[in-house]
Amino acid sequence: MTPSERDFFNYRYTRGIVREVSTEIVGALAENNTAAEISLERARHEHERYIQVLGDLGIETVVLPADPNLPDGVFVEDTAVILPGLAVITNPGASTRQGEVDSVEAALSTFIKTRRLGGGGTLDGGDVLRIGNKYFIGISQRTNIEGAEELRGILMERGLTAEFIEFTGALHLKTLVTPLSPDTIIGAGDVLNHPAITKLSGLKIIVVPKSEAPAANVLVINGRVLVPGGFPETLGRISAAGFEVVEINNFEFMKADGGLTCRSVLW
Repeated sequence: MTPSERDFFNYRYTRGIVREVSTEIVGALAENNTAAEISLERARHEHERYIQVLGDLGIETVVLPADPNLPDGVFVEDTAVILPGLAVITNPGASTRQGEVDSVEAALSTFIKTRRLGGGGTLDGGDVLRIGNKYFIGISQRTNIEGAEELRGILMERGLTAEFIEFTGALHLKTLVTPLSPDTIIGAGDVLNHPAITKLSGLKIIVVPKSEAPAANVLVINGRVLVPGGFPETLGRISAAGFEVVEINNFEFMKADGGLTCRSVLW
């Protein structure tokens, strides 16, 4: 990936990291304590299918073992931000998740240079949104100004820029908005009216119905758009816009506020 890379459909992801589902996932963090309702068996089945789809789309996947001490560990996205030639290892905003980063860093360092955030701020990867060649960092319950400023400094060192987006109503920025292509996003809620987004020239927005808000988190991989199952109106809108979709269940992980992007780190 280069700083000028603008075409999500020409860029080919080839590698990824995922983690197996912890036996203690029912203790994962969730805003409404709904993780206690997760079926471990169904979650594992959904995740196995997720990994299979990654492979079908050309991703060589490193699968980290589950750890009973890391109930949220399957949500590896929050532990790293992939930039051109560099994996930034984050400092997750929930103290119970900070033990997740070491194994992810070790796995990534085999393939790409790594650098840890060390300024004392917090940052979750789920709050870092790339639209085309622009980066946006959500200021959230998990990502604070100090962490966002440190990541922005790293981006600037590499000739990249970032804007901050303060928002409410969701755990992470990418819970509310994700890219479909460099000039098209899908999203839900007031964040779509944030000046950082509305000022983007030529940006097309597919709005998710309020009743299907979890479908705002989709994952674009090698010319396909992975869409969570159970949201037919959103799936139809994405298809009507000319994108090729792959429907994949995410029902159990939604109970821990997890979306499709949350379960992998890709590059």
